[in-house]
This record gives sequence, C-alpha cells and structure tokens, in this order.
Amino acid sequence: MSGRASWYGPGFAGRTTACGGIFDPEQLTLASRELACGTQVRITGPGGRSVEAVVSDWGPAEWTGRRFDLSRAIFEAIANLGAGIIDVTVELR
Repeated sequence: MSGRASWYGPGFAGRTTACGGIFDPEQLTLASRELACGTQVRITGPGGRSVEAVVSDWGPAEWTGRRFDLSRAIFEAIANLGAGIIDVTVELR
C-alpha cells in the first residue's frame, strides 16, 4: 500500500498511544487507520531508503488527507525532516 505520510513527535512523547503503549519519537513506530496495532511493516521513502517498523498508534486524522503518521525516527531514516510530508510505500512483513 502507498500514500502520503508526515511525522509526529513534539508534544506526543511520553503519551499513551491508541495501542496502549507509550509513544517515543525515537522508536521505529507509526500510526495508521488501516493497519492493526502490532502490525510489522517495511516503509520505503521517495529516495528508496527503507526501515522496518511497527504500528503503535491510530491516525492520522482522515481530514488531513494523509495515510500514515511516522515517528520522527522513521521519517529521519527515509527522508529529510524538512520535507514534512512525503509519499511512502508500506509493505506487510
């Protein structure tokens, strides 16, 4: 599956996620409205860089038009944070 993704972290670190864990922006986690908590995925960014991660939260809000919210750690691993929003491919592991 593919779609638009942004990153989140500031203001959310240490908060409880929809999956019941504590959000840490330095962990390889993402939020999805379509994938179940605990789903393991490989995320590939626009430049071809990829990481393995796990769904740990619900989101982003549908009105944003984005399909995924990535932790800062994921976004930094696959793109420049300054890009803000990128196209990604997500594969189930």
